[in-house]
Amino acid sequence: MSNTALKFRPQLFEEFIGQDHIVESLKNTIKNNSISHAYLFSGPRGVGKTSTARVFSKAINCENGPTVNPCNKCRNCVEITKGISPDVIEIDAASNRGIDQIRDIRSNAQFLPSYSRYKVYIIDEVHMLTDAAFNALLKTLEEPPSHVVFILATTEPHKVKLTIRSRCQHFRFRPLSIKDIKDHLSNVCEKLGIKHDDASLEIIAKLSDGSVRDSLSLLDLVSIYSNFNINEKILKDIVGFIPDDLINDFINGIVEKDFKKIYFLIEKLYNTGIDVGFFIEELINAFRYILLSKNNIQLSDKYVHFISYFENYQLQKIIDILFSLLKEIKSMDKNRFLVENTFLYLMNYRTFVDLENVLNRIEKLEKRLGIELKGETVIQLIDTKELETNKEVDRKVTKDININNIGEKLEKSEKLDVETLWKKLKQKIAEKSPKWIAIIDDVKDIKYNDKGKELLLIFSNPYEEGFFKKEGELNKQIIDFFNKFEFNIKKIKISVEKKIKEKDDINIVELIKKEFNGKEV
Repeated sequence: MSNTALKFRPQLFEEFIGQDHIVESLKNTIKNNSISHAYLFSGPRGVGKTSTARVFSKAINCENGPTVNPCNKCRNCVEITKGISPDVIEIDAASNRGIDQIRDIRSNAQFLPSYSRYKVYIIDEVHMLTDAAFNALLKTLEEPPSHVVFILATTEPHKVKLTIRSRCQHFRFRPLSIKDIKDHLSNVCEKLGIKHDDASLEIIAKLSDGSVRDSLSLLDLVSIYSNFNINEKILKDIVGFIPDDLINDFINGIVEKDFKKIYFLIEKLYNTGIDVGFFIEELINAFRYILLSKNNIQLSDKYVHFISYFENYQLQKIIDILFSLLKEIKSMDKNRFLVENTFLYLMNYRTFVDLENVLNRIEKLEKRLGIELKGETVIQLIDTKELETNKEVDRKVTKDININNIGEKLEKSEKLDVETLWKKLKQKIAEKSPKWIAIIDDVKDIKYNDKGKELLLIFSNPYEEGFFKKEGELNKQIIDFFNKFEFNIKKIKISVEKKIKEKDDINIVELIKKEFNGKEV
């Protein structure tokens, strides 16, 4: 840890930044005297996990406490701050990960603290423990002595056994925002008398990736190099910051499909000693800003002029390709050819396929083909007068069948469409007449023409269509049923779906070529 990071390490709860949710929870724990026997602190590096554990240890062991404001003057507070307290033991699980070390903890935990209120074990990077060590630790966490508090810290909580996590109060530390880190750096610079500009501090905050410790370490490096007079130019020289012009030139080369330009830019990249991985990361960020700007989410003045050259799916594909490149170059020593080949591929981004659009066009084509395959249908009208004529004949066979009383059971206020009513009608007919359901079960589709007050039933089988025409009572009851729901049907039309014949000349190839603007090769 750098000198500045050590000097400005928080010693009180009020000195932590960006972790208010955790600070308030721990304060309330102390105020209510509800101290747990085990805590799990998880989060990225440099966000205050171990520092919080130390301050919490002081708060519960302060001679004037337990208190949310440890005095930092009593024996316990001073020794914990210096890291020499016999009752606050810090263990690095990365180098003490075996079962023997955990057995020592179990043995020593049985003894009372030397002169503190609690004996606190802070186990850093706890996920590095072996399985056997975890199992040994589990036994201690199940039945801990009342004077012992365990604080487990980790950057990878998913690697901690669930049985351990379930026995701890879990606090999740967040990466700090750029603004929080920038404000903290500004405060540190003022106290140390370091001259600076806002742009420099913002760059340091971005490079620290949410870690306060990393930002202070970088501030140490830059301030020494610049003789405590930090400016943007010096900072970019030190950290190898990627110039915006270089990013813009690469994107222009991709847009213009100018491989010669791209080739010399890559040459410049390698000759100037810029870290290629870092450059790819910055290029990914640039395309991300273009994507956000294109969708009016976060406008970026630096890249807004590229919006019109890319579609969303093209930007997403480019970002995916660059992420793959970033992963591959980290495992290769000589990666220049891979970089050149990738940018050669990116220049053809206009040929990238929008899968969603392709699927929509295929669906559209299927519908068009479906219409062609159906062909023409033969229509026969059955008006209400004809149904009345057949009514008496049909009643001899179907006199006990009455389907229209099922309409009484449906709420008329309910918005029911034709398809929904037809399904309900079929269910009731199936209960009352096997003969009728056998006929109407062949109806493949049903449509309602409001203008002509007609109900169209499309049969797939001409035989069932013939039987339906003879069932005048069934037709009459269907009309009466739908009219209960204000459809005002005057007649029923029936049609038979025409099956395609081999001789029908449907040029599917031409339809596909037309839909996808294609040509035969």
